[in-house]
Amino acid sequence: MTNAKKVTKTLDSKTQAELDKLDTTSAKIRFLLASGMSRGDTARILGKRYQHVRNVELQPLKNS
Repeated sequence: MTNAKKVTKTLDSKTQAELDKLDTTSAKIRFLLASGMSRGDTARILGKRYQHVRNVELQPLKNS
């Protein structure tokens, strides 16, 4: 068994600025996923668990 370390992607300044404008964690997750980022990378960037990212992705938005 190897202890391979995951390499986390970094965000460019434009993407980081857009991400900082968002209020909720769910909105940030949806934004990163919509921009083509994987669930794992999204979780690592935001410091959240993979399962949280997956649940947000699969849960439909409520119509307010």
